[in-house]
Amino acid sequence: MENAKGSVSMTDAACINSICKWERHGILAQHWLREAEGKMTASDRLRFSGEIAKASDQRDRNLRLLDLDKKVDIWATLRQAPQVTDVEE
Repeated sequence: MENAKGSVSMTDAACINSICKWERHGILAQHWLREAEGKMTASDRLRFSGEIAKASDQRDRNLRLLDLDKKVDIWATLRQAPQVTDVEE
C-alpha cells in the first residue's frame, strides 16, 4: 500500500481493518454454512449466504475507499522527482 499511495493514513488503516473484519465475517459464515449444511433450514442457509455476499460487498466497498485502483502517470511522477545536477564523472 505504501508503494501505491506513499503512506498509510489513519483513515486508510481503518479501511484496512474493516476489510480484514469483513473478510473474516464472510469466511466464518461460509465455514458455518458448510459445517451445518444438513442441519440448517432453507431460510437459515439463505441468511448465511446473504451474509457471505454482504461481507464481500462491504470488503470491496472499503477497498474502493483506499483508492488503489487509479492509474498512475509514471511520466508525471518522474517529472516531479528532484533533478540531480551535481554529478561527478
